[in-house]
Amino acid sequence: MILTGFQLRASRKALNLYLEQLSQNTGVSKVTLMRLEKNTANLALINCTTKNAQILYNYFTQNNLLFIDQHTITLNTIIEPKPIENNLTRFQLIVARCALGLTQASLSKCISIKKSVITEYESKINNTYLTSRYSYVDSILQYFHNQGLIFSNNLSVKTTN
Repeated sequence: MILTGFQLRASRKALNLYLEQLSQNTGVSKVTLMRLEKNTANLALINCTTKNAQILYNYFTQNNLLFIDQHTITLNTIIEPKPIENNLTRFQLIVARCALGLTQASLSKCISIKKSVITEYESKINNTYLTSRYSYVDSILQYFHNQGLIFSNNLSVKTTN
């Protein structure tokens, strides 16, 4: 399977890897990875050799990421199920932010919360549910929903654009 731009960017960020690290781990050159991330629209297929596409796909799936279709990325792990409403995992936060092309600073401005809250949330491990005594998670979820992102379960993000 060939990944989309969204899946490539989101996978790398979900695994908390810099381009250099992904290059070292896969053997795909940093220049190629930079080009693919920069020049591939969210739902466009990455344009590279079949070999590199297969290497990247295999690397991400070996690191517990699943790609059900071109619009979706899922974390393949065991997690205590919670109702989808008003719950968000660290994995979903990173992937959704990446899908929208937002930095931590720009997301914090969009939803009027401190960047330090986003930074703290993203410092957790992927299957951690995010909580706060304020309505930060609700604000984040509402913003993502308004942008057309879909959370079909607590470990998936689907983009519609």
